Amino acid sequence: MEQLIRETYPDAVKICNICHSLLIQGQSCEMCGVRMHLPCVAKYFQFTSEPNCHPHLHCNDYWPHDIPEVLDPEKEREGGISRSSRKSLWTRQH
Repeated sequence: MEQLIRETYPDAVKICNICHSLLIQGQSCEMCGVRMHLPCVAKYFQFTSEPNCHPHLHCNDYWPHDIPEVLDPEKEREGGISRSSRKSLWTRQH
């Protein structure tokens, strides 16, 4: 599906600068326009006290957005419902 979208809408497609997949929901740098999925933002800035846009590839400007937490699948499972159970529940509902 991703390839079809890329071919059909080449000028409208937005790509995550970290994982290079289609970007539907994410954040972008206000200076240079670099874009990242929320999970990619979380991982990219995980160990950074002062988040800046990537200095080697982009502008190194301050990242003004809230940084999401990195999701831990183990904690998700402990919190109630596992990913596979959620998927199966979602499938039954839709």
